[in-house]
Amino acid sequence: MKKICMVLMAAILPMMAWSQRFHEGALTLQPKAGIIVSNMWGDDADFDCIAGLMTGVEMEYGLTDMLGLSGGLQFNMLGASSDINDDTWRLNYISMPMLFNVHLAQGRLALKSGIEPAANVFSKVEGVKVKRTRDFDMMVPMGVSYTFDNGLTLDARYRMGFLKVLKHSDVYNMDFSFTLGYKFSLQ
Repeated sequence: MKKICMVLMAAILPMMAWSQRFHEGALTLQPKAGIIVSNMWGDDADFDCIAGLMTGVEMEYGLTDMLGLSGGLQFNMLGASSDINDDTWRLNYISMPMLFNVHLAQGRLALKSGIEPAANVFSKVEGVKVKRTRDFDMMVPMGVSYTFDNGLTLDARYRMGFLKVLKHSDVYNMDFSFTLGYKFSLQ
């Protein structure tokens, strides 16, 4: 009987933590991790997609019962592969997504859009460190997330960069990310 009570408490407590739903004044924290499928676009781009990892944390504040403002810090492994030179570009960024979130379906479903400045912390092509890449990128993320009753959150985003990756070439970042996180209230 004691084990059954412990299992029930372990199952119910996480639900209670998120059962308050999104509302005005809500403050939440969400650690998350997932995969990124990235590529490069532009007039000089002839690349194929590669997969990478991302991890980070986001905090959100409820401006109204439907609108939220979130900010975060993420590590992103971006890049692309080229058939022309048989090269694989690996670009690692630390980014700060700043998003407006529109919450629907009792706060479970959120549509997201905003800006995301990113600092290039490492660049290499097939094991050789590259110095021709820019140190900074500005991306525009758009996405959707769904939060379950227990706080588990699935997030899908598309991001497009608007600053050239290479200083003397018309090539820009773009990616799709899919993450799994856990959202909990800080109040």
